[in-house]
Amino acid sequence: MDCLREVCLAAQEQKGFKTRPLLQALAHADLAKILLRMTHELEIISLAQYQLLGTELVEITSMLGGWLRFARTQ
Repeated sequence: MDCLREVCLAAQEQKGFKTRPLLQALAHADLAKILLRMTHELEIISLAQYQLLGTELVEITSMLGGWLRFARTQ
């Protein structure tokens, strides 16, 4: 939820001010990856669920990273 909030803030910011919320969104996404890994290791979720959600999180962080690189060139 925090990651989504930061993405919304970044979308509303003017050029030159998007970096901070994007970095925070990436930090939240990284935390989500850690929590996902922990839930799998504790056998709270299945391997299939872990793989599905992990794939989505990798895509999200990739997109955020691309947006951050673009924002830094503006």
